[in-house]
Amino acid sequence: MIYFKNIKLYELSQRVSVEISFSLDGAKLCDGFSLLSAGVKITDSRAVDPRDGYPMCTKDDGPFGRLFNNQSQNYCFAEKSLIGKDTKKAYQKFADIFNFFANRKKHCLPASELGPAIYSVETWIPQDLASMWKSLNTGCGGRKNEDTHFCHLCTCSGNTIV
Repeated sequence: MIYFKNIKLYELSQRVSVEISFSLDGAKLCDGFSLLSAGVKITDSRAVDPRDGYPMCTKDDGPFGRLFNNQSQNYCFAEKSLIGKDTKKAYQKFADIFNFFANRKKHCLPASELGPAIYSVETWIPQDLASMWKSLNTGCGGRKNEDTHFCHLCTCSGNTIV
């Protein structure tokens, strides 16, 4: 929870839920090899930028003052990376991180020698469609693969193609 201390959410997280985003995606390095990276992005509007003390969700835009900005790479923290083929099997190597955040939404982080208990963490998981398919081990697009579903959101499968 070092992130929370630096951005002034630590004390707040002991009383109420705070919000972060977690994402996973692959970037092709060369034929057959990709860099898969998972990370956390601070998206809670109450977070404070440790560099200037302003809310992290705003930016200084000169004559227009401080504008809403939640798209900065400055607030992304890599958690785990893997070099290999961008496949469903590779995405399973990140299951521990998905499970950690799923449990933080349901249960607080218990008190330990590292500090007091942390209230639940609202976690959003924005990913592109291919990454979502691989993470959930479902979906394959429009390929005809018998009973494999096209998408994690629909019931259409390969054997329904006419």
